[in-house]
Amino acid sequence: MSLRKENKIEMKIIDLLKTIINAVGGTPKSEEKECRIHLTPKEMLEKITTLLSEDDFFRDFKFRKSDCCFISKNGGYRKEVHLDHYCKYDELVFYPIFDVKFDVLLNWFKKYNFKTIQDQKDNYSFGFSSSMLGKKSSYYYFGLDGKDFQSKFDSFKKELIECTKWVFTNYATLDLAYQHEIIPLLNGDKEMPDGGIEWAFEDLTLCRIVSPQNYDAFKKMVLERIEFLHGRNEPNLAHYYDKLDEIIAYMEGLSIEELENCKL
Repeated sequence: MSLRKENKIEMKIIDLLKTIINAVGGTPKSEEKECRIHLTPKEMLEKITTLLSEDDFFRDFKFRKSDCCFISKNGGYRKEVHLDHYCKYDELVFYPIFDVKFDVLLNWFKKYNFKTIQDQKDNYSFGFSSSMLGKKSSYYYFGLDGKDFQSKFDSFKKELIECTKWVFTNYATLDLAYQHEIIPLLNGDKEMPDGGIEWAFEDLTLCRIVSPQNYDAFKKMVLERIEFLHGRNEPNLAHYYDKLDEIIAYMEGLSIEELENCKL
């Protein structure tokens, strides 16, 4: 039997199988993959952010396309959901960050801050990844071939909303931020950061505003931590260590009203 005849017979068999499968509403697995639309990373990103933007939960947020961020600002208080992302092989991977910024906690620091004004504006006071909020992972994967897109998107949106609600509820005010950040440190329930330095100035300001009666005790703890970091040659501390007393004294010399009126 020639190859040509074999091919004809095979085609007839395949056509028959297709007819049978279609009759019961199925699709051959070999064709299922071909039927999917393979998107570019940019197209997949736009598809996902558009769907999120149209959701009732995110309609009160402004979507800032330049850095893929949902943002809501009310005076000196800012809420953000950053959809950090990258492409890995044939997948678009999201690493969302949920953060809030209280201008009053760090705007006063601009005269000492070595960062650009734009970097200072982009900075946040408290930020969290999904795994920090109890989720199994901080990463969310979308195949560019669209496989299981709806189920993956539904799960992604669900966890985005859950994390967003938790952060923006528990960090809605300075008092709430104090309860979650400073009290556990005072009680010894968690350790201070093991790097950086701006957190120290923000936390000192937060404690001074919300609970001045605990300020001296908290300041002692912060200064001890700073000395520990200095002993480890923390690079970010090098910019400020020699002026540490001056910086803290400057903050302490400002009234609450003056702190609130500091602008970048």
